[in-house]
Amino acid sequence: DYLKYSSNNLYDCILIDAPCTGSGLIQKKPEILVINKKDRLEQLIKIQKQMLNKSKFYLNQGGYIVYCVCSIHSSESIDVVEEFLRKNRNFKLSNIEDKISKSGKLIKNGMLMLIPDNKKIKGGLDGFFIAILKKNWSKMKSLIEKLELFLFFKSRLFNFLFNNNKNDVFHYPESL
Repeated sequence: DYLKYSSNNLYDCILIDAPCTGSGLIQKKPEILVINKKDRLEQLIKIQKQMLNKSKFYLNQGGYIVYCVCSIHSSESIDVVEEFLRKNRNFKLSNIEDKISKSGKLIKNGMLMLIPDNKKIKGGLDGFFIAILKKNWSKMKSLIEKLELFLFFKSRLFNFLFNNNKNDVFHYPESL
């Protein structure tokens, strides 16, 4: 069970094939319509979000999370990924290769939905969603630099106000 997994290792890529309603398999398994009630859907979405959130802690700088479900339900796919991106600004969607994107509908650059019985592919296809997320450290570096700059000026202001050093001039630090 991935949610119980613990390690000190960091990885370049993590594949999450999350448990889902399986709505992309509806042409082969019509009983999916009956077994997937609202409370089951909500429980699955909660697990999907937890898996995605946990993965960010095991990822190297510049690493990728490949998130996929065999569902065409937007609440299990697009919504889960977009919420993760809103809460984790150091991640961004990564490009999906042209060859793969021709097999389905490119929702956004980095999110692909394959619709059941896609006639573009001989023999059809089950429904599937895939998103590729990259851990973007340039934004994190920028935030750290801004924090360092803030702390520098805060210490200078403190010295100026409380140490009666009126000759203290606010200069931008050359190292930042």
